[in-house]
Amino acid sequence: MTSEHQASTGAGGLAAIRAAGLLLVALLAGCSLSAGGLGELEDGGGGDLELDVDGRVDRGDDGDGRDDRGDDGDARAEDGERDEAVEEIDADEEADAEVDDDDGDLETDELPDGDEAEDLDGEADAEEEVVEDVVETETGVCDPGGLEDHCSSDILQHCRPDAMGWDVFPCAFGCTGYGLGARCLELAPSNITDRMLLWASTTSFVATGARVVVFETETGAIRAWDAAGAELAPIRAAGEGDVGGIVFTPQAQGAGAPDLGIWSFGEFIVPAGVDVIGMGARAMVLLVAGEVRISGIIHVGASVAFLLGSTWVGHDRPGPGGAAGGSPDSWGSGAGAGQDGRSEDWPSNNDSGGGGAGFGGVGGPGGDIGGASGGNGGVAYGTAALMPLLGGSGGGGGGDGLGGRGGHGGGALEIVSAAGIWISAGGGVTSGGGFGSGGRADGGGAGAGGGAGSGGAILLEAPRIDIGGGVATNGGGGGAGARDSDTWGNNGANGRLATASAAGGAGGGNGTSGGVGSNETGIHGGQGEDSSSDDDAGGGGGAAGHIRLNALVISIGGFVSPGEATALATRGTLVLL
Repeated sequence: MTSEHQASTGAGGLAAIRAAGLLLVALLAGCSLSAGGLGELEDGGGGDLELDVDGRVDRGDDGDGRDDRGDDGDARAEDGERDEAVEEIDADEEADAEVDDDDGDLETDELPDGDEAEDLDGEADAEEEVVEDVVETETGVCDPGGLEDHCSSDILQHCRPDAMGWDVFPCAFGCTGYGLGARCLELAPSNITDRMLLWASTTSFVATGARVVVFETETGAIRAWDAAGAELAPIRAAGEGDVGGIVFTPQAQGAGAPDLGIWSFGEFIVPAGVDVIGMGARAMVLLVAGEVRISGIIHVGASVAFLLGSTWVGHDRPGPGGAAGGSPDSWGSGAGAGQDGRSEDWPSNNDSGGGGAGFGGVGGPGGDIGGASGGNGGVAYGTAALMPLLGGSGGGGGGDGLGGRGGHGGGALEIVSAAGIWISAGGGVTSGGGFGSGGRADGGGAGAGGGAGSGGAILLEAPRIDIGGGVATNGGGGGAGARDSDTWGNNGANGRLATASAAGGAGGGNGTSGGVGSNETGIHGGQGEDSSSDDDAGGGGGAAGHIRLNALVISIGGFVSPGEATALATRGTLVLL
């Protein structure tokens, strides 16, 4: 039984007791009761009581049905007093019932109904939120001055200016520090003074409609030709700084190293069937904020040219940042220059070949003829890390004033991506040494072959490097000696995008063959062919250059030449600051 029901029942019982008490008072007021509960005889209490058929009490035997106790008016008055008492009792009971109802209503009204309760709850929540907001506004959750900035795994959390929460910054290369020192680690490209150049452009390189594209490291220009040999509108005009959304920045390296020509891109895409050529005195650098995907071929080697229709597009010079080959009877240039061949005076007129250039390996010596020793090959130099960024050296010129020119050195290329570098099968990056020229003839005399240039340098840096195609820095092949006084010797071949050596020029007549260039397993240039009876010897082959891969993840499904087993293709880590 509920407390409400108990209260209602208790009120009803109290009313009944009060009614019984009032009835008793009324009866006592109308008559006096004896101990037996009946009136005295003189009051008519001792007479016989009879109920008439109509229910009235007959108090006498006179048959008039009237009360013989006295005046009828007194009897009626007494009846009236009793009726009034009963009515008063009924009124009291109704009043008690109303009080009970009112009490119930009051108890119910003290509690709000459902909608009002929800409103009150909402107002209470709002008041609590206001209080919380006031507390947060006054105290905040962090220090907007950066004193509580911190790293959470590879995420930098920086307090908002209003101190009401944290801004989060994913860090591609990890997060370090706490408070004012909390920051994302940044990729610091090798050899680059201003690392923010990596983020200097959002413009993508996509060679739409081009067959050959030439990057000029001396001017910053990027020119393009279609397959028919028609020059297209320039991708980028010459000039430093931001031109058409592509930023070009020259930078000195010092210490005798070539200057850098740096382009900044948002991403760099070389489609299949497109050849990109780098040329100029400065080494070539591509800084790319996004992905680098190479399905065509990037050439930074020496003496690169393509015949488009009737138009040759390219150059016959060192690769960007590489050194030139020597003139006849002259050394090549660069730290690993090959020496020139020698010439014997009449009556023998024997001419020895020029020496091949060195870089990662040693250049091949020129061929000996009779008493004339071939030019020495160039020495190795540079570092595996390619810091500073250096190109290949030039081969020595062939003996005699009619000797062949030495091959030019391969160029230097650095590609840095903050996202990754992917080289597809069939695509590649190459910096081959230039070919040694064959000995010349003028009808009265002949010369020896020139030594080949060494391969250049390729430095790739990215979180991920995936080589499905190839990367090569092979040396060139030496030139052959002239066949006779009327027939020039054959040129050697350029170092190529392959694991095999570049061939030396084939000898014939009175001339001998040039030496082969380096390959995947052989890092030194081959020697020019010797002869004790012929007149003009071949030049030496060029040595291999360097390949450096700096990355967190490296996958090589294609090839690198020289190979990793030679220690000229090496892996390193990224520099994060």
